[in-house]
Amino acid sequence: EVMPFVKTKEGFWQRNQAHIKKIEEQILAVHQRTTEIQDPVLPELYSHPKKLSFTFPRPTSEMVVGNGLQVVLQHDAALPLCSMVLQFKNGSYYASSREGRLVGMMMGALLEGSTQFSKQQILDFFEANGVYYRLDGYGLSASLISTNHLEVFDRVLHVLFNPKFDAQAIEHVKQLTIATLERSKDEPSDVAMRLLKNEIYKGTDNEWTADDMIAAVKKLTVADVRALHASLIRPEAIVASFAGQYDEAGVIALLNKYFGQLSSGTFEPKLIGQSTFVPGAKIDFVMQKDQVFFVMGQPS
Repeated sequence: EVMPFVKTKEGFWQRNQAHIKKIEEQILAVHQRTTEIQDPVLPELYSHPKKLSFTFPRPTSEMVVGNGLQVVLQHDAALPLCSMVLQFKNGSYYASSREGRLVGMMMGALLEGSTQFSKQQILDFFEANGVYYRLDGYGLSASLISTNHLEVFDRVLHVLFNPKFDAQAIEHVKQLTIATLERSKDEPSDVAMRLLKNEIYKGTDNEWTADDMIAAVKKLTVADVRALHASLIRPEAIVASFAGQYDEAGVIALLNKYFGQLSSGTFEPKLIGQSTFVPGAKIDFVMQKDQVFFVMGQPS
């Protein structure tokens, strides 16, 4: 339940609504209908669309390289495009959990600079090569025209494996993250969805508030970020996939170049825990906003 506005604003709201109604009447007065409404004709002239036939692309090959890194390849030379995705095996856990918020922040901090390139050099290189990239709690991805894909993938892997993580850069990312969380506390849709998720995932790692995360981010140190990076960028913790038109031998050589320097380990799946969700719960949260959000949900 949301309170639309405080009592002192009611007169202003009523005057504003009257003004809007007046403008609408003026618009409708100019565009009055002069003919009768007729039934549509064109839909009857066309037959029903044929049923679509589609199957998801299947990998052309799979292998294990770089001391345990799982690689999935799907080669398609129809278009001169290619994509590389390095996804955490625990990506689904990081997508919603408290720890996942910190993982996403750490991944974003990779763009703040590496041991060889500044932030501006990294961003300029990606822009000059038309790279569409993503770094978050799921991992990273990079897509581009195939022309110089090996050079781009090499740069992406360099950024992933050789972050600078200096104090100033981490503080910058922390402040951006905190600002985003603060804004979410004033956004009715964000508040409503967080309340719903906390009810569904009550008692699990997916139950957290914006204030919880702000406190966690404030306590995060450079050493914490480095430790998180070291624990995640592991061959046993990631699945690498390549799709499109690419040099298979070249991308495998790149994976061995970077992941091959790491020792092998054992993957440990993360579980959110057992929810104490109670069916039928009703939650009212009052905000002084001119919006109302009604959400319903249950565990999948």
